[in-house]
Amino acid sequence: MFRKQNNEEETHIFWISYTDFMLSFSAIFIVIAMYFAYQYFEKESKNEIKSENNQKKNISGYTVLEHELESVLKAEKIDAEVHNGAVRFYSTENRALFDEGDDSIKDEFKFILEKKFFPKFIQVIKQKTHSIKEIRVEGHTSQTGTYEYNLDLSNRRANKVLLLMLNYVNKNNREPELIKFIQDNTISCGFSYSKKLETDDKSRRVEFRVLLKEQ
Repeated sequence: MFRKQNNEEETHIFWISYTDFMLSFSAIFIVIAMYFAYQYFEKESKNEIKSENNQKKNISGYTVLEHELESVLKAEKIDAEVHNGAVRFYSTENRALFDEGDDSIKDEFKFILEKKFFPKFIQVIKQKTHSIKEIRVEGHTSQTGTYEYNLDLSNRRANKVLLLMLNYVNKNNREPELIKFIQDNTISCGFSYSKKLETDDKSRRVEFRVLLKEQ
């Protein structure tokens, strides 16, 4: 009789001890989990803040860039516009950048580029080599003709303009580092009519786009 009662008491004491142990273990586990969860969310919060700050810096950087490019166009009285970090040269009724279906740069457009635009544009690049990720010369067309035909045409036109710019830099610049920077970081690409604008004339354009590094 007494032995049975003792066994029951011992069993009861054992389960109380075991329960206390499990509760303590669970509490420790919860505390550890909460700690790591806190660390995770704090890190994510810092990353979000950092990302937002980088976006603000990039927006600010493009705002400054666009202001400088607009100043170039205004000072030289160049008929073009700045949009999203790019200088857009349109074809108009009175001025064609290229003959229809041809990749040869028209004399008037060539004069504007070599005598007015390139000298100032190169200076803008020179001042921002530390923050420039890439310089693009883009060719765009209207929807006249097939997409494939215009893709080839826009590529050839962009490439001709880029070669004109590189030739200008080589002939008129005596800074090897700047020449190398432009050669290493400038590309030409054609978009056919994938980024057409509101009119055919505006769609027939060449853009000089400057992409900035994320700060």
